[in-house]
Amino acid sequence: QQKSSAAMAAFQPKLQKLQKQYANNQQKLQEEQMKLYSEEGINPMSSCLPLFIQLPILYGVFDVVYRPISHILRVGKEAIAQATEITRNIFTANGGSVPTYFEQRPEIYIVKEVQKNPEAFASMNNPEFVEKVTEFNNKLFGIVDLGDSPTLHPEVWNAAAIILILIPVMSGVIQLIMTIYSQIRNKKMNPDAPSMASMNIMLYVMPIFSVWIAFNYPAGIGFYWTISSLFAFLQSIILYKIYTPEYVAKLVEKDKQKRKKKKGSVG
Repeated sequence: QQKSSAAMAAFQPKLQKLQKQYANNQQKLQEEQMKLYSEEGINPMSSCLPLFIQLPILYGVFDVVYRPISHILRVGKEAIAQATEITRNIFTANGGSVPTYFEQRPEIYIVKEVQKNPEAFASMNNPEFVEKVTEFNNKLFGIVDLGDSPTLHPEVWNAAAIILILIPVMSGVIQLIMTIYSQIRNKKMNPDAPSMASMNIMLYVMPIFSVWIAFNYPAGIGFYWTISSLFAFLQSIILYKIYTPEYVAKLVEKDKQKRKKKKGSVG
């Protein structure tokens, strides 16, 4: 992905030249762009491949955080269904109401209720269920329950509430730093490139999106998203040191020579 992105940045001046030349003829512009991509051996979609690889992992993280009893404690569906019904009855007792996200995240609520009131689940057909869930440690640093979501109005401002708030804040800050760093790096790779409105929008969209993700989902997901962004940023610094403009130019030229040899051998 890094190699492809760096090559695209070095390739931009030629692309911009075509855009100016065929500014009034979009059809011709598209034809010339495709021709240029072919000549340079660049696939504009190649840098997106790692994103598709990451998506199943992200979905897996969501599922594990939402369903810790199934995935971590390995409890069967029948026992979970029974525990879900008991938990629902606890919430609706004495005219109470079921929490907003109970249907989407029942196992998170089951863990909390079992650890709070194990006696309420004494009727479970699975005798090991209560013991397993009671002993389950779902806390980050032994303080923050990874099933909790950050809120600006916690019942008590303690260490757990502060760390919960810091997760979306850090997520947004890291994304902002990443975006600024990428823009600075791309400008160095292609100093003549005009400032693009889409890049300026990304400067704000990704940090806001990261904060939104971390605020609206359990802390386990927000923490994963934050640490993932931090590692991606550190990785970018290292790779940008390797893929300098000079090194990218050599790689592009090397790829051109390979394609010429390949075409020559086919001919």
